[in-house]
Amino acid sequence: MTDSTLNPISTSSDPSLPSTPDLALSSPPHRGLPALCHATLDACTNATSSCSGHGSCVRKFGPPANESGPSCFTCACKAFYDEDRKLTTYWGGAACQKRDVSAQFWIIAGFSALLVGLVAWAVGLMFSVGAEKLPGVIGAGVAPKTR
Repeated sequence: MTDSTLNPISTSSDPSLPSTPDLALSSPPHRGLPALCHATLDACTNATSSCSGHGSCVRKFGPPANESGPSCFTCACKAFYDEDRKLTTYWGGAACQKRDVSAQFWIIAGFSALLVGLVAWAVGLMFSVGAEKLPGVIGAGVAPKTR
């Protein structure tokens, strides 16, 4: 397996590899732990490699453009839709460097918890039914043997 198959921002012409928009091809993905807040727009763009090509730097808070004071610029991640595979990819992290798989995780975790609860309830129900005493009417129609 080569690095181009592992890299989500590959420029290979192989149709089996995932394709990404041209915006994602403009810079390599950000590595390491990026800062959450940057003082200027240029500092945010440079430190996050243009939000790893998966978003853009925006002003999170701070004074208006014509006033001075502390500002915070951070990445606003965007979702990308792949026309070929009919798949939307969501990005997260301080530099939009991580694929967001939280929805898939909660679906699998919720279904697993529901399945475990259902099996536990069914086993408990079987034990409670098996522990009940049988009614006396079962032997009512049977005549005893005489010697």
